Amino acid sequence: MPRLQKYLYFLYFVLILTIIYIYWPGLTGDFEFDDSVNLLDNPRLPLNELSWSELWRVAHSGDAGVLGRPISMLTFSLNQYFFGVEPFSFKLTNLIIHVFVALSIIFLIRSFLIFLDKVGDINLGAIEISYLPLLVTAFWAFHPLNLTSVLYVVQRMTSLSALFTVCGLVLYSKGRIRLLIDNNRLFGWIAIVFGLVVFTLLGALSKESGALLPLYALAIEATIFKFRVAQKSIIDGLRLRQLWGVFVIVSAAAVGGALYLKWESILDIYKIRQFNFGERLWTEARVLFFYCRLILLPDISKMGLYHDDFEISVGWFSPITTIISVIGWAVIGLSAYFYRTKYFMFSFAVFWFFCAHALESTIWPLELVHEHRNYLASLGILFYGVVTIYLWKPSKRLVQAKFLLVPIFLIVLSVLTWIRSDQWGNLVDHAAIEQLNHPSSDRANYQFGRMYFKLYMQEKKYEYAEKAYFYLNKAKNSPYSDNGGYFGLVQLAFLTGQPLSLELMKDLNNRLKSRPFAASNVSFIQNLINCQLYQYCKLQEEEIILLLQNANENPTVLPSFRSALNSASGLYYANRLNDYKRAEVFLKDAIHFELSPQNVLNLAELYRVMGDISKARSTILWARDLDVKLLYSDVIARQLRDLDKVEKEQAK
Repeated sequence: MPRLQKYLYFLYFVLILTIIYIYWPGLTGDFEFDDSVNLLDNPRLPLNELSWSELWRVAHSGDAGVLGRPISMLTFSLNQYFFGVEPFSFKLTNLIIHVFVALSIIFLIRSFLIFLDKVGDINLGAIEISYLPLLVTAFWAFHPLNLTSVLYVVQRMTSLSALFTVCGLVLYSKGRIRLLIDNNRLFGWIAIVFGLVVFTLLGALSKESGALLPLYALAIEATIFKFRVAQKSIIDGLRLRQLWGVFVIVSAAAVGGALYLKWESILDIYKIRQFNFGERLWTEARVLFFYCRLILLPDISKMGLYHDDFEISVGWFSPITTIISVIGWAVIGLSAYFYRTKYFMFSFAVFWFFCAHALESTIWPLELVHEHRNYLASLGILFYGVVTIYLWKPSKRLVQAKFLLVPIFLIVLSVLTWIRSDQWGNLVDHAAIEQLNHPSSDRANYQFGRMYFKLYMQEKKYEYAEKAYFYLNKAKNSPYSDNGGYFGLVQLAFLTGQPLSLELMKDLNNRLKSRPFAASNVSFIQNLINCQLYQYCKLQEEEIILLLQNANENPTVLPSFRSALNSASGLYYANRLNDYKRAEVFLKDAIHFELSPQNVLNLAELYRVMGDISKARSTILWARDLDVKLLYSDVIARQLRDLDKVEKEQAK
């Protein structure tokens, strides 16, 4: 056994080095997509000092999700505090987390195999129990589908949540093995409860998908452990069933209560999507098969950061693959349930996959397709595939082919991930690949057009402007355009000195007024206003006002978006038109739609500019009362100091 352990340690070392090697080219890449809004443009994220109050503040600096994902936000802030805002350190931290998830998976798979071997469900020796977990983990860690959870910085939320989830499941599995062999029942129950409760909390505070840990554990229980305990421990079996009975009842009540209380809010969010509730469910049936295809037959030309070009199912038969997918999943799910004892490995893979997608691929009005949702989902399928191949007893002629298949597939996965990583290592190359692989994608075309836009700003070569126009126009004409192409073409016209198309402005105004108002429209409008205030944009004042009016009249605009629009309008009227009274109306409306410290501070700053120091001070104090998380304490203190200076100067 010591000799075997030495080999294992060596293989662990090789695994880690291989992971680092295949991902290393991508560490030189830039921030992508939502990284800006969560990290670069988040004024609350920077950490001023290493104190408990500051750590608490930055942990609550995020707006994503229900809980704000404080653990993830804290790690981002610490990254920035120690290493600055260069993307390399953020991506390297993500890679380290990926390595730890991989090591945790080894222990999880090993605990499964130990249990299954002990109860006689499969027959393995010590060598197989040692090497198979390493092999399964290698397939998972090298898989190119997991790349976005590593090199897409903000998806640290996914990998960190996955780390806590796997660690919690390791504890649960260790506890279950203790209950089986009945040599330390106290440790077994402590491990089970600690793994379920503490690590679920840690996972959920990293990303809401961490709350699925007990569901994963239930899938493991139903297929791997099957509620078995040692023969002498009948009481343990009863307690185990009671534990899961309580979990199912509490979970059903919690989900039902959340749906009852938030149903109207959920339907409101559907208003800003390109799809409705039914269309999402129909489409997700096809999306899940798309994910399975990428897991089993990884094709990096079908992968990407942007999948907004995925066709939406508008009915059971449109496209025809919708009904086929729905029936397919019904058959697979029912088969997994009814044959969970006989074909438990197959059932485990199906249940695990369903658990992984229980939040992000069901009724919640999220975007339809994202690869990072498969970060843990792929593990069940890969575990089933590797173990099934190993346990397969072919004829003698096929034995060599069987043992050659596994290393060949591992090498293919490694090469594919290295290629993707190298593509992600350069922002321009990555944008080009995304557009090439997704030529109908609004976002892929918009981002590539913006690349040429920036190159033209730097070098003033007209061929760059022509390329920018071409790809921004493709974004504008995409089936599910979010208006980025329109706004980009408006700015490009002013930058190049070309006449602004009246037809373009007419279409943009109509879209802002009548089409589903996506969150990206808020940032597009804010960027256009900043361009008008501080850069090269020269729209007529009535054109800006008309854009703002049409956006505000859109019935699908969510309250938080309407607040942002009113805030942008107020700042425009104050800074551009010097119409402080009208600006005050807009800023008060922004507060009406979202009572936040930032909105109140914007109004306070307006009062200071107007010279009404008394109102400015009382408004700042109002913002301080609202700032229960102390996220704006520095800003509030600075504004109060500025008012003190103004009062002293007035007193002189």
